[in-house]
Amino acid sequence: MSNFYQEILRNTRKGTVKQIYRDVGEWIEDLSRGAYAVLVGVLTGFFVLIVSLFLGDVDFTGAITITATQFVVFYIFDLRQIRN
Repeated sequence: MSNFYQEILRNTRKGTVKQIYRDVGEWIEDLSRGAYAVLVGVLTGFFVLIVSLFLGDVDFTGAITITATQFVVFYIFDLRQIRN
């Protein structure tokens, strides 16, 4: 198991939600440009799929489209750098 997950498990046992939040934030900040773009794309597509499921019509095409779009936009423009 990686150090990241071991740290989360250790902090979960301690009950420090703030520390888990910080650890996940640091992990995300340490991701490469491509990995960050994939993460954003996949999470966005997943949530579009979940919302469309709750609205009654599962939209696979929309989820795939938004996943690809978010990946391309975040990879090309490296939007993480804007907030730093």
